[in-house]
Amino acid sequence: MITQELKSEKKQSFKQKVFKTHLSKSIKLEEASAEAKGVTELKDSDKSRSGQEVKRIGAELLVRLGLEGGGQWRKKD
Repeated sequence: MITQELKSEKKQSFKQKVFKTHLSKSIKLEEASAEAKGVTELKDSDKSRSGQEVKRIGAELLVRLGLEGGGQWRKKD
């Protein structure tokens, strides 16, 4: 599958710079863009996969910056 090949190539090229959490393409991302809002600002974002993924990416970023926080959103490895 082309998507898996691209993910593999990105991981090989950028190694630890690639986030563990993958942001899935979804209608919530389109809605957020159309409304000029962040995904987490949308109604029921806590229940959506996209909202959860965005929060996990944010938690990963905080850890990388040494500001470790948002532990509740960190996905188990």
